[in-house]
Amino acid sequence: MSEAVMQSPNAQQHLVPGRVVVMKSETGIDNLLGVVLKGLSNRQYVVLVIKSEIPPPEKNMVSIGKKSSDPSQGFFIAPKSKRGFEDDYYSTTSSRKGTGVIKIELPYHGAAAGVGYEVRAFDNKEFLCICVSKIKIDLVRLLEDGNKAAFSQTVQQLLDLKSDGNKFPPALDPVKDLKLKDAELVETYYKWTSLLQKKCNLKPQDPKMNHSLPF
Repeated sequence: MSEAVMQSPNAQQHLVPGRVVVMKSETGIDNLLGVVLKGLSNRQYVVLVIKSEIPPPEKNMVSIGKKSSDPSQGFFIAPKSKRGFEDDYYSTTSSRKGTGVIKIELPYHGAAAGVGYEVRAFDNKEFLCICVSKIKIDLVRLLEDGNKAAFSQTVQQLLDLKSDGNKFPPALDPVKDLKLKDAELVETYYKWTSLLQKKCNLKPQDPKMNHSLPF
């Protein structure tokens, strides 16, 4: 996604826990559907992304129960009293308060619903698209407990978004949602999101898959 779009204050406001996003893959071959779990103070975001490959068993659920009393040893979640409404936990089953510390070791790998997933910190430049969809997540069970059921539920919700035949949900509207004023940037944004969806609908062996997108 254009750096100008990602640096927009309105774009940052939409990157809240539960927001569905499309991320750049490390291989550059495919793009990754994911969900924002937490925004960090250095323009990084903890995101869970679905990956096609299943990680080796020894990499699944690493460091469950690993505790750190020193926030400097890991990432820190702001106390609930200091979070805005949109930045609150989207808890579905957990009723206990979280400690505010991410206790799973990042990057964190696992498998659920027949696919692999990864949780790691992404720079804002690694976002390709901010989607209109939001899903319910339980940050305490995900980031503190490493709970398999919570990860499975989160992954399944992401997979359900593909049920209409599209690989990714629609992107946020550049004018209505992102409040972009530059007409040229708006036009380019529309082209970008259209090409992103078309690229996702191509078969992997199609040579067009190797063509870079115009951002």
